[in-house]
Amino acid sequence: MATQSDHWHRQPDEWVAIVDDDGSVRTALARVLRAEGLRVDTFCTAQDYLAASTSSNAPSCLVLDIHLGGASRMSGFELHDFLAESGVAVPIILMTAHDEVPSADLARRVGSDGYLRKPFECDAFVNLVRRTIRATASD
Repeated sequence: MATQSDHWHRQPDEWVAIVDDDGSVRTALARVLRAEGLRVDTFCTAQDYLAASTSSNAPSCLVLDIHLGGASRMSGFELHDFLAESGVAVPIILMTAHDEVPSADLARRVGSDGYLRKPFECDAFVNLVRRTIRATASD
C-alpha cells in the first residue's frame, strides 16, 4: 500500500516556512512536513521571518498564523501585506485558532493560497501545502 509520501515528489529547492507564536504548533507542523520529506524552517515572529528571508530565497510556501502575539508587533495579515507590497511572491497559507468570519473573509480577499482554522487535521494541512507548492510550481 502506498503512503502519502510515495506520491510526493519534492524538488530539492522546495522548503516551507512556518510563522506561529505557539512553539508547540510550530514543532508539530514542522514534524508533519518533515515526515513528508520537506525542508522546514520555523519562526516565532514575523520579524524573525523577515530577518531570515529575502526575495531571492523565499520559501515554496509560507504557513502563517493570523494572530501573532507575544513580542511580535506585526500580525500575520500585516506580514502578508508587507510581502505583497514589497513584490515578494510567496504562496501563503493563513491559519488561525479564532473562528471569526471576518478573518476568513479577509483571508480570501487578500488572495491567500489557503486558509485553515485550528485545530485542523494533519492530512488536510499536508494536502493544502502540497497543492499550494504544486500550483506555484506550475505557474
